[in-house]
Amino acid sequence: MNIAICFDKNFQKWATVCLYSIVINYRGNQKIRLFILSDINYEKCIPQLRKVLKNFEFSFDNPGSDFDSLPTGFHFNVTTYWRLALPKLLTGYGVEKVIYLDSDTLVVGDISKLYAIDLKDKYCGGCLDIGSDMHIDRMGLKQGFAINGGVLLMDVAKVNQFNWVEEANRLNQEGRIKWVDQDVINILLDEKIALYDLKWNVQSGNFQNGYEGKVSVVHFTESGNTKPWSYRSRHLYLAAYHTYMRESGFYWDYFRFEFARRVRKHLVGE
Repeated sequence: MNIAICFDKNFQKWATVCLYSIVINYRGNQKIRLFILSDINYEKCIPQLRKVLKNFEFSFDNPGSDFDSLPTGFHFNVTTYWRLALPKLLTGYGVEKVIYLDSDTLVVGDISKLYAIDLKDKYCGGCLDIGSDMHIDRMGLKQGFAINGGVLLMDVAKVNQFNWVEEANRLNQEGRIKWVDQDVINILLDEKIALYDLKWNVQSGNFQNGYEGKVSVVHFTESGNTKPWSYRSRHLYLAAYHTYMRESGFYWDYFRFEFARRVRKHLVGE
């Protein structure tokens, strides 16, 4: 089974928690091959990340500077575009199929069940973005929906038919990129995307809107107080995230976040 993840040196902690959550809930029989796009290599990894990587067959690749000129904004930086380098990179490794995960996700179910889904004639599979209705007309999508780019199942050969660097720069020149790489994915793969059960990418806004369905992957979308490393976070899966944080070796972070949470509860009843 193949999984890909992208993160920079400043996001190592949260990538470690994500990877640990994959391992602890994995029930598959295949060894997991992990492809990491990052501005660091193994030697520069923090100890907790090195420890969790022992559970994978892994490789590090540098994404280069091809996407540095593309627009960011909101809470995004250039790392969000790095996933667009995966099709070409993974083709070189001989990979046919891969799950891509954002590093601000928490896997609470068996990810092998997502990998087992047959893409059939589609190029990519994903889950409905919380802001899908706002994006459809803006991007001119014929498929009638927009997916969130945080959890993707990709047929590598099919998605590699596109030159993602050239196409992303073309869309930027046309002024069509607002929601960073997610716009690029939805526009280029319009009508070639399979829409999956939301349980594989339950976003912060879904919980805020009262989502009560099954959850296999929690995606801490948006910025600020929805992130589980924010002292003000009230996310439904905050306690679960802190447990995975502690178990993956970040004891000090766990205790200071839990202390802050309990103080806030005592003072203001949250």
